[in-house]
Amino acid sequence: MNVPEKIRNHGLLGSIRLMWQSLFYAQYLAFKWRRAPLYVNPTQAELDEIEKGLFSLGTSTNPITMPPGELQRFQKTFRFPRNYYNGTGGKVRDEKILEHFIAYKLAGLEAFSHDDIYIDIAGGASPWANLLRENGYKAYSVDLQIKPEHKGLPYYLEEDAKATSFQDTSIRACSLQCAYEMFVGEDDVLFLQETQRVLKPGGVAIISPLYLHTHHCGYSSLEYYRKGYADLGAKEYICKKYWGIPFSRKYSPELLKKRILNRIEEHGMKYTLFKLMNKSELGDNIYCHFILRIEQN
Repeated sequence: MNVPEKIRNHGLLGSIRLMWQSLFYAQYLAFKWRRAPLYVNPTQAELDEIEKGLFSLGTSTNPITMPPGELQRFQKTFRFPRNYYNGTGGKVRDEKILEHFIAYKLAGLEAFSHDDIYIDIAGGASPWANLLRENGYKAYSVDLQIKPEHKGLPYYLEEDAKATSFQDTSIRACSLQCAYEMFVGEDDVLFLQETQRVLKPGGVAIISPLYLHTHHCGYSSLEYYRKGYADLGAKEYICKKYWGIPFSRKYSPELLKKRILNRIEEHGMKYTLFKLMNKSELGDNIYCHFILRIEQN
């Protein structure tokens, strides 16, 4: 909730009190968990180790490059707001736009007809569905919570992504941008079941990035750390940069194979696991490495 929303909902004095309490609470938690292990993204050497682990399990990664010129044209067609992720100076703006470009390319949106349906999963705060609509696509966004600026739009739906209102075999494509890792508990597995239900034959789901690590782990933000949201058996780290994250899962090669890839095949679907090869050509601070494409048979 931003400052204007707080003031509308709680009044000026109430908002000041809540912000002060939040600041005090955050400082208290930071002190309480000062010795908790901090999450660190895998290094290049660890990414190579993950690849070797996948290969030993019979899963290969497919090198892929994203054309910088096409990415530039994409940004001219789909004009993300100036303030999107803090504007041109934002540290992750390039990454976030790239994730949507990856979805656009790997889901084959260029070849969509006017009747084909696309869903942005966990996109309640994103302008992506709106930008697609402006360009003639039959796009929807599904999330547990929709931001106020999108609530009046009938194609932003407050629904559970693992149990949507879409009809069987009605969706040509869906994608998750920096979202699948937040599906706590069994939700990541149940989403695969829902994907199998709603996708048309030949329909696809794109997950970018697919977050992996050398071991089964994840992080929680300060207020959720050690509150029981981490997977059983996972190494739970803490992340002090963010707020509001119960658990952000990072699959080990073994867990990905057993929990996700095998289940995709059990549901009668197939998958391709990509690794992005030309990150340095695609913008500043690009961290997307692994991408998962799921296809309905």
